[in-house]
Amino acid sequence: MNDQAKNNLKAVALSLGIVLIVASVVIIIYKQYQKGKDDSTDDTNPYLSKSNQSQTSSQSSIPNYSNQGYTESEVEKMQGWLFSTATLKHNDIIVKAIRDTGGIDGKMGSGFKIALKEAMRVGYVKDLKDLEIKSKS
Repeated sequence: MNDQAKNNLKAVALSLGIVLIVASVVIIIYKQYQKGKDDSTDDTNPYLSKSNQSQTSSQSSIPNYSNQGYTESEVEKMQGWLFSTATLKHNDIIVKAIRDTGGIDGKMGSGFKIALKEAMRVGYVKDLKDLEIKSKS
């Protein structure tokens, strides 16, 4: 191999190395951008946002259910109806609210309240009584 061929080979190897480094940096930046985009989406999700959860608790028109007298079985049916309806209609707020706070556990906790409020907002049910009726049929 002559000097010209060696120089050409070095230039090609150097170019390929630079391309690989630049491609790696671009991929890392893109992944960081996607991760940041996913995190910012969580901030706008009313279910995941801490400030909206505190507003939901303080400003909600939904009463405290602990004294409503529903049996665990009745609450499970209501949670099941909310979960299956939300799954069919692709409502992630209701699905996450139920799944991430105990699932279909027969308790009217914060997840149930968030799910019911969202179901009322989008028109699946009018109120708790309407949910009770729909979950029995």
